[in-house]
This record gives sequence, structure tokens and C-alpha cells, in this order.
Amino acid sequence: MVRDLVEESIRLVKDKKIEEVYEKGKKLADDKIVDILLPLPSKSKVKNPLEILFGGDMEDEDITISEKEEEIIIKRKELKEKLIKRRIRGQNNRNRSGRKL
Repeated sequence: MVRDLVEESIRLVKDKKIEEVYEKGKKLADDKIVDILLPLPSKSKVKNPLEILFGGDMEDEDITISEKEEEIIIKRKELKEKLIKRRIRGQNNRNRSGRKL
């Protein structure tokens, strides 16, 4: 009997801890999916190390890189919104046990 009470209390505490980090875990998972599907461009602007020595013209590249970064950031936000909407739709189609209704 005491063992059953201890096991039940452990289960309750475990469930409570899982609920505390569940939303944060979903957000981190969404961020990870977006990073994999639409990675940000690398910060390395120099394609050739000799450009540093000879002063290659990189101002034009800065403009196009920033425009590309803006486009990617917008696409990343749209993808994240789609992921959230899809998850919400999926939750509406399932009951608490995870089975389809």
C-alpha cells in the first residue's frame, strides 16, 4: 500500500514537471525544424581570403546579402506560423490519449 502511494506520488510529480517544460519543448522543436528547413546564411562574407589583402569591393554584396537575409527571415516566420497552425489542427483531431477521434 505504501509502495503504491509512493509510485503514485512519483508519477504525479513527473507529470507536473513534464507539463512545465512541454510548451518550451514545442517552441524549441519548432525553432529546430525551421533552422533545418530554412537556415540563415553564414556570416562569412569573404569568399576568397586574398580579397582581404587586396581590398575587394564588398559593399554591393552587403546590400544583396541583407536583402536575402530579410527574405529568409520572412520565410522562416511564415514557416513557423504554418507549423503552429498545423499542430493546433492536429490537436483538435485528437483526444487527450493521442488517439484520433
